[in-house]
Amino acid sequence: MPQLHSKFADNFGADVSAAAEGRAMCLIVGYRSPLAAIKTVGGTAVAALPSHRVVAIVDLRNLPLLQRHEDVRVAGPISIDPQRFAAFQRLVGAQP
Repeated sequence: MPQLHSKFADNFGADVSAAAEGRAMCLIVGYRSPLAAIKTVGGTAVAALPSHRVVAIVDLRNLPLLQRHEDVRVAGPISIDPQRFAAFQRLVGAQP
């Protein structure tokens, strides 16, 4: 996976990488619930969060379609290890 560098990421010691294919966990923020938009591109909701936010598994080839959907404000890949994500879900009481 190619590494991307920016001053912002470098200041925080972050490694930024981008995948061109495959499935990824994404955060989708909608103007309204983005669940229908996620289903439209074949994605799977993992956790529904407050304020029209959903964590979902999305095929990266379909991410541009999701980003342009009329219900979606912003959508992009996120990275979190499974243990931290499970703890996060318990903390916020998230349900898909």
